[in-house]
Amino acid sequence: MQFSSPVSIQWVADFIGAKLIGNVSAHATGINEIHKVEKGIWFCGPSKIL
Repeated sequence: MQFSSPVSIQWVADFIGAKLIGNVSAHATGINEIHKVEKGIWFCGPSKIL
């Protein structure tokens, strides 16, 4: 699923209660199920770490 505009991954982390590790200024352009990932999409595992 592509977002209508990029979303801050810090916002996503805050929204789902995850700990963000890495580039905190990055933006996501979409989100998908793990079996449908595309280049540039991040995956959040069971431990809620982005």
